[in-house]
Amino acid sequence: MQSVPLCVCFSKPGFFLNDPRLTVRFDGHVIYEGSFLSGFETTFPVAPGTHSLAVKLTTSLFSREKQYSIAIEAAMVAGLETARRS
Repeated sequence: MQSVPLCVCFSKPGFFLNDPRLTVRFDGHVIYEGSFLSGFETTFPVAPGTHSLAVKLTTSLFSREKQYSIAIEAAMVAGLETARRS
């Protein structure tokens, strides 16, 4: 099977009081680990099919992780966004 490019990106968020550690894994491999406030963009080849994407935020008080399943058929961009709780 031919690989296709996948771009995973997270734009710099607006104002936050702290800077949690952001870890993003694709099929179990770390593709980004660093500052939540800096944002990131990375592109890499993947085989078509269903893949897992895990996003984890860690602060000194808590850690939260969310898992996603992504079906990839052709080149695509997976954009991550923040969701503020009200």
